[in-house]
Amino acid sequence: MARKRLPIGLQDFRSIIEGDYKYIDKTRYIHILEYKLNKSAKAALEQIEQKRYYEASWNVGKPVVGVGVNFSSKTKNIKDWVAEVLVG
Repeated sequence: MARKRLPIGLQDFRSIIEGDYKYIDKTRYIHILEYKLNKSAKAALEQIEQKRYYEASWNVGKPVVGVGVNFSSKTKNIKDWVAEVLVG
């Protein structure tokens, strides 16, 4: 079995994966984000749950966090956001 090279000096994920370098995923959670404009963060989170965006991520073995974000077209900024761990 050949050893994979370490990605010393590489700055982007694509180069690491396509170059067949060693990669260790140290993330604790998988985040799924949904954005709304002039609605509510709760509506965005409900869409994640209703459309079951999280199901494909469960087999990875990490907690899945849904994040709903609502932007205001008036202020051109985030109006509200909500996050919760999704369970099936």
